[in-house]
Amino acid sequence: MPLLNIATNVSKNIINFDLPVIFSEELSKLMGKPINYVACNVSPDNLMAFGGTTDPCALVTLTYMGQGDARKHALYSKRLSELLQQHLGVTPDRFFKLFLSNIFI
Repeated sequence: MPLLNIATNVSKNIINFDLPVIFSEELSKLMGKPINYVACNVSPDNLMAFGGTTDPCALVTLTYMGQGDARKHALYSKRLSELLQQHLGVTPDRFFKLFLSNIFI
């Protein structure tokens, strides 16, 4: 079950209310997982700075079950970067991403 958490300093007043659904749908396609197994949390209005400024920024964590794969992480990173810029105005140099994969045996 993929879980995407996005913390941002962007105001909720300018964020599309359906943004968690948009990210969930994209993540479902990207990871090949059914949408009913994907969860997304967008937390706006955080007091945060990145690189010493309070320009739009984000901290992104993607947690999922399975083995980590650098090639897949590069694809996830690219698409999440595009979505963050398109929907939040957060440029690729203004967010940190963390991918956490868990293997259950």
